[in-house]
Amino acid sequence: MTAVVKAIVLREWRRMALAQAQQYGVELAGVDWLLRELANLDRLQLHLAQPQAEIPLPCPWETIAERWQQHCQQQVPLQYLVGWTTWRKLRLKVAPGVLIPRPETELMVDLALQILQQEPELAAGHWVDLGAGSGAIAIAIALETASFTQVPIRVHGVDCSPAALMIAAENARSHGLSDASQTSSLTWHLGSWFEPFAPWYGQGKMSVMLSNPPYIPTVEVEHLAATVRDYEPALALDGGSDGLQALDHLIQMAPDYLCPGGVWLVETMAGQSEILKTKLAATGRYDRICSYPDLAGIDRFVLARIVNHR
Repeated sequence: MTAVVKAIVLREWRRMALAQAQQYGVELAGVDWLLRELANLDRLQLHLAQPQAEIPLPCPWETIAERWQQHCQQQVPLQYLVGWTTWRKLRLKVAPGVLIPRPETELMVDLALQILQQEPELAAGHWVDLGAGSGAIAIAIALETASFTQVPIRVHGVDCSPAALMIAAENARSHGLSDASQTSSLTWHLGSWFEPFAPWYGQGKMSVMLSNPPYIPTVEVEHLAATVRDYEPALALDGGSDGLQALDHLIQMAPDYLCPGGVWLVETMAGQSEILKTKLAATGRYDRICSYPDLAGIDRFVLARIVNHR
């Protein structure tokens, strides 16, 4: 059932909500995000509306106000309160069991698509998203590579959390991707990193490995914003004492599954890219090692290729 509220009421609420954001130390942008996602209303529409104009809302006005109070007073992420987030062209269900996908991670998909354009032969092997969470990367790859290839790329999403995989599968279905059979273009696997692919060991069946693993050092997790530290899964954040525990594992294991020339692509935090590039080179099993910045100019992604030393 739709509700209506006068523009002047919404404007006054927005003014107070911005003041609350400053008071509680939450992001100001959250005010307009909440209005856009729950009220289908952008800032310009609200600004241009006549004060007494009645604006239709898809949910009761009280719902919007209550969720903003929860966000401010309890630091609950807005995405969990709303139940979804927008990422690339996707609307993805999110809940406390999964990491909320960040805008910077979208660039990983862009990098993978650029590589596929240049090397279409990579479409022949399997693509894996390790630590899939909400399924954002795997779903985007499955959908967006379709325009590059005649046959759908075989994409696999892996996570050790059953709750996360349930959400990922639901997100895939909501975007028209079936997970009903192993012949689907997108398949989900419960397990830790390469574990579900043990039968493929040494066979070089994988063309591309993508991962946004936990990379924050344990001592730094407690200093994260409360919206992250207290609600998002520690499993997706805590990278061990130096933040490199999962990344070290991926470096060591990937050559046993990726084909020669296969792509190893991960997201990292500031300050880790040079360390990872050194570690990758030291194995003697990778070449063409490089890093790429995010939109803020921070080295965020590290890419390497597998050499044939088998």
